[in-house]
Order: sequence, then structure tokens, then C-alpha cells
Amino acid sequence: MKVLITGSEGFLGQNLKQLLLDNNYEVVDFDYKSNKMHDIRNASAFEKVVVDTVPDVCVHLAAIANLNHYDENLKDGNDINVNGSIGILKVCEKYKVRVVFASTCCCYGNNKLKVSNEESLVWPTEPYSQSKRKLELEIFKRNKTMKNSEKTIICRLATFYGSKLCRRALATSLFIEKIHKGLPITVHGDGSQHRTYTHVSDMCSGFLAILKGIEHDGHNLYEMYNITRSQPISVIEIIMEASKKLEKPAILKFVDDRDSQFDQLVIENKRLRELGWAPQYDFSSGMEEMVKSFLHEDPMGEWIL
Repeated sequence: MKVLITGSEGFLGQNLKQLLLDNNYEVVDFDYKSNKMHDIRNASAFEKVVVDTVPDVCVHLAAIANLNHYDENLKDGNDINVNGSIGILKVCEKYKVRVVFASTCCCYGNNKLKVSNEESLVWPTEPYSQSKRKLELEIFKRNKTMKNSEKTIICRLATFYGSKLCRRALATSLFIEKIHKGLPITVHGDGSQHRTYTHVSDMCSGFLAILKGIEHDGHNLYEMYNITRSQPISVIEIIMEASKKLEKPAILKFVDDRDSQFDQLVIENKRLRELGWAPQYDFSSGMEEMVKSFLHEDPMGEWIL
């Protein structure tokens, strides 16, 4: 199978690319970082790549993923995450390339449920997750006119972390770096907010399970899969885990909570497990690997993207 990855140079993209290559997939890159023409808003450039390479599947990861960057420029955020992504869908439909779209578990937002699954109420609270929800609705509309074997598959991704090529803006990365340097960590509210943090390797193996499902029997897959560990962890627990692994105290500075803050409690991954997937990292082992990588590769934090 030949897989085109948009956002192939990002944290998730690079890790996914390597896993697919290790499993004998052909991979086609599409990323603005390596080729300025490869902006997902440039539908003609994307179409040329599709025509030239003839992929079977497009895993669409490219987006503004940093919440702060998105909030700072809502127009560009909408243009990339929504309009650019619709252009990707249209080209893939034209050439019968199946799409696997990276959405977010943040779509569940403030749904007030202790346990959420793919059919649960969504209540996205910030512009980034709202942009992902707009795409989900667009995909549902388009899927109604397609055969089951052609429908776009939505993946709602947990917040992910990991050692290799990790994004510096992620909380796990920032906490490790600040504790190591003896700098204060800003904590919004009381730090009890939860997320279902999932190691990037488990995230990638989730995509691999879906791609194998497409190869084996693309007709009977769900339209949506959560790729996440079920167990949530709080901001304070993340900080304490990083402090423990680094063997250094954390300096905390508490500030008012964000207006758009929400909790993700248990998010089910039953559908993905039906494809044979299971997470390999618990949070403690994942953070231990991340801290060792940080200390070994560059204790100044420059190893982080």
C-alpha cells in the first residue's frame, strides 16, 4: 500500500512515516517545511503530487496544531485547518484516494460525561478543536454519498507525547525542560484538569491498525476511531511524574484557569482494540523514556522541535 502523509515532517508525521516504512509501506511526503509549495491550501500542488505518485490512502495530519498559535491568528487557522483540508478531501475524492483524517479528542470538550466514546456528545471549547469539528461535519456530509470502501475515516487523537522529535510546545516537553532548568511552571487553575495522554508510538500503531483494516476489509470499518489510552492524567500528576524522573523539584506558579478549559475523563478505545490495537506505554514508562532521551540528547532542550 502507498500512503501519502500530509504534515509528514511534524512530530506525529515523522514517527508515523518511520513506522510505515518499517512495515513495508510506501510513503509519499507532503509538508510545507520541506517544500513551500506543499501547503495544504495549495490544492493544485497537492493534486499534482497525487497524480504523480498515485497513493492508495492519504493520512491527513497537516494543520495548525498549537492551540496558542491558532488563537493568535484565527483567520489563518481556519484557512488551513478547515478550507485547506476541504481542498485535500476534494482532490482525494476526485482520484479515489481514501482519506484517514486526524481530528482530536478535544472535540468531546465540556460534554460533562465521565466516559466518552465515538458516539458521545461533542462540545469543543476552543477554536482549534472547533476547527476539527467543522471538518468532521464536512466529512460526514461527504461520506453519505460514498461507498463504504471509499469513506473518509476520522481519528480522534488524544494529546500525545514521546521522546523522538517531540514538539517543544507540548506540556510534557515544557515541564521537563523547566524542571531541569529550575524555572517556574505556570499552572492554570488548580492543575486538576485531565487529558488522556498517549505515547506517540501508540498513536502511530493506531493509524497502522486502521491502515491494515483498510487493506484487509475496507468495507466494514467505522467512520470514526478514538486513538487514545483510556486512563486520564492530571496536569499536577504530569508535573510530579516529570519531577520524579528528573529527581529535581518542580516550582509551581498558579494562575487563573483558562475560560475554555475542560476535563477529558475516560475516553473509550474499544473500536480500535477490535482491530487488534493495544497501547504499549503507560504514562510512567513513557515519561521515563522521554526524560532519558532529553538528558541524553540535549539537556538544554534543543532536541525538542
